[in-house]
Amino acid sequence: MNLSKNIALHCKQKNMPLSLLARKAKVPKATLHGWLTGRRALNLDQLRRVADTLEISLYQLLFSADDPNIDRKMHLERIFSGDVRVVIEKIQ
Repeated sequence: MNLSKNIALHCKQKNMPLSLLARKAKVPKATLHGWLTGRRALNLDQLRRVADTLEISLYQLLFSADDPNIDRKMHLERIFSGDVRVVIEKIQ
């Protein structure tokens, strides 16, 4: 995992300065700098917001690779999309 390189790469691709990323993701700029230098512990909620702001998956942000679970998730969404009806009957 090289979080600092991944954040820098995706910020560069989006032409987004770190200060703008911090503001959009609602993560303190000092926290982002701490992650980049390895001096700050990671917070999952903040990491998710950064990934969402950069429009990538959390897996991609952390591991620089496509999420292997994406196909499975999309398949399940197709199966369970639409109306779902549940019937509850009292069993006597």
